[in-house]
Amino acid sequence: MQPLPGGGGHTGDELVAQIADALATTGKYVRTMTSSPTQDLVDVNWCAHRAGRQLGIRVRVLVEGPVSTVRNPTVTVTVTPRRGEQLSATLRATGS
Repeated sequence: MQPLPGGGGHTGDELVAQIADALATTGKYVRTMTSSPTQDLVDVNWCAHRAGRQLGIRVRVLVEGPVSTVRNPTVTVTVTPRRGEQLSATLRATGS
């Protein structure tokens, strides 16, 4: 699989695993990135939802900052379980 343009050199599967691991161990995934090209945000969003499905939860993806194509502004992407969604205690304890 080819690296995702916005994946920090990771393939989709690697980024999904990275997000799932962060959700399982800390309860959230946070990443700072440029918002241009917009496809990079789409790729991270898609991987976040795949990670949630692997963990058996639905996730919320929040993008904070100026989403624009002007001079590659930086945004913060935060992935958390949706309200009411919780990882099992066993999953959090093992981190997988």
